[in-house]
Amino acid sequence: MHPVKRLGTISCCLLLAACAADTGNRDASAPISSIASFETSRFAGTWYQIASFPLNTGVTCRNTILTYTAQTPNTLNQAVSCQTEIGTIATSGPARVTGPGRLTMRAAGESTLKEIWVLWVDGDYRTAVLGTPDGSVAYILDRTPNIPQDRLKASLDVLNFNGFDTDLMRMTRQEDA
Repeated sequence: MHPVKRLGTISCCLLLAACAADTGNRDASAPISSIASFETSRFAGTWYQIASFPLNTGVTCRNTILTYTAQTPNTLNQAVSCQTEIGTIATSGPARVTGPGRLTMRAAGESTLKEIWVLWVDGDYRTAVLGTPDGSVAYILDRTPNIPQDRLKASLDVLNFNGFDTDLMRMTRQEDA
């Protein structure tokens, strides 16, 4: 496959790993809940991906950065960039707040919407945990590339509580951090 076409294919999968279909990452019998007090304006800004489930594209991203820009009280724009062995991949798209701590977005190249839940954010909006009820997506995000150990532990505890198998998560390399 031509490298440019490969980049396009990969970028379609990056928007919060919307192409991941494996639901074995979460115990479906475990309760799951999003946060009730989600504030779009406080969530806006730059986030570093600390950990996630591996993409099933075979590509490993490093230096993954997500930037959310508030468009309206109920709409954000999400821009994602990461570095791979074949170059930098960047994609963006709208994310609509559809309920307390729930973002619905269309993955690039996809015709269906995916609901991503904000499972936890610390009081100062420095660390956030996102996931899908089907378990196909889970992320730990932080405002800095080097998350403090106490907030990493809290993030993993939140994921475990919500039925996610954190043993399947992979730390995201953040170089030059």
